[in-house]
Amino acid sequence: MLLKFKEHLGGGMIYLKKIYILIFWVGASKVMLAQTGQEFWFVAPDVSSGHSDRPIVFRVSCLDDPAVVTISQPANPAFNDSTFTLTSFETKSIDMTAQISEIENTPADSILNKGIKIYSTATITAYYEVKSNGYNTDIFSLKSDNALGMEFFIPAQTKWNISSAFTPLPFASFEIVATQNNTRVTIIPSEDIVGRVANTSYTITLDEGETYSARAASNDADKQLAGSIVRSDKPVAVTIMQDSGSNEDYGFCRDVMGDQLIPTEFIGTEYIVVKGFLRGDGNDQDDKVYLLATENNTQVFLDGDPVPVTTLNSAEQYEISLANEEIYITSSKKIYVLHITGFGCELGAAVLPSTYCTGSNSVTFTRSKSEDFYLMVLVPEGAENHFEINGSTNLLKQSNFSPVNGNTEWMFARVKYNTSNIATGSNHTIENDVAKFHVGIVNGGRKSGCMYGYFSDFKGVITDKIYHY
Repeated sequence: MLLKFKEHLGGGMIYLKKIYILIFWVGASKVMLAQTGQEFWFVAPDVSSGHSDRPIVFRVSCLDDPAVVTISQPANPAFNDSTFTLTSFETKSIDMTAQISEIENTPADSILNKGIKIYSTATITAYYEVKSNGYNTDIFSLKSDNALGMEFFIPAQTKWNISSAFTPLPFASFEIVATQNNTRVTIIPSEDIVGRVANTSYTITLDEGETYSARAASNDADKQLAGSIVRSDKPVAVTIMQDSGSNEDYGFCRDVMGDQLIPTEFIGTEYIVVKGFLRGDGNDQDDKVYLLATENNTQVFLDGDPVPVTTLNSAEQYEISLANEEIYITSSKKIYVLHITGFGCELGAAVLPSTYCTGSNSVTFTRSKSEDFYLMVLVPEGAENHFEINGSTNLLKQSNFSPVNGNTEWMFARVKYNTSNIATGSNHTIENDVAKFHVGIVNGGRKSGCMYGYFSDFKGVITDKIYHY
């Protein structure tokens, strides 16, 4: 962990001194590595079968200890549970396509029984993948306890319309799953949704494993539910999704974008975004970054400039066009950051972790496709020469890193790997023994879909507020 002594001057930050200390090793039993856990809750969005919504798979990876893992639906007794074993550092891909009608969360504005619970006897990591034979792909990184909370604001991109070229029509939505019985959930949609009107609060009650889908009534880019609010009296998990996004400025691709959200208690005030590989008409195109405020009078600063680029009120969102290789974002109050990137005009979305006092010393991941594969890595300056991937110090080196514009206390790297050094379908581990880091994965092709997700811990230290039932 990099300890930073800060002085706030007009919202800007001056870094007075830096020292590396093992602050997170105080009470080492409470340190969380990556988005690991023994229990994961998830609700899958309904991706259009008219474009392509299958195959769907869960990719589950074990760490040191062997594990017995069960994928179940607590609210659906008819569901065919999947139980399997993992040896140390093994990854398995569990194809759930045969049960897709029981898993995708549809219809909208109904109480459903489609919540997924993954339970393991030892620590694992997991993600959900819309693998798709029709180039409509993305990954949803499952965040274990980091996904559970009682307040969520919904970020959403506003650049790409939802395509109307498919039947059934794709849509934008957010999905909710309860983890306890008798959970009261209050929803305030920012735009009209199926069965409800904008800016009008309503409350539903869900039991353990029950789900609800809030689906945008419009496919217009500016009406895709940014700034909607979900509050509950018991912990829930939320998935965000925008299916078959299309914008001719970027080309004629249509691709799904989504991720599992984190609650407001785990968002932060400092972020670094690394640009991907969007292109249109042969030219590089900007990534889009969306900043969503959760409190009034939230000032936003870019690249260390002490003058705010904008001031947001609660539930307001600001779009950044990212043309440079990276951008450094700070805010006076906590914000969500949603990043849209990809290959060519193929898209992926990820909810980003705040960089300050979060991160992992070890991250386990799986490469899904043999196509282009990049790691986007953020680490405090001075620790960039301490990485190992699968025990090798040659796959991520100090020479791969550059200082972050506006905050040279951080270094970033964007490194491409072939299948000989990062094989498909295998378990890979990236480690740093002196500092916590963040890693994003971008995998796919310019005409075959993009998978994008962050696999670092979204909060630094586990507190006593852990939800297991």
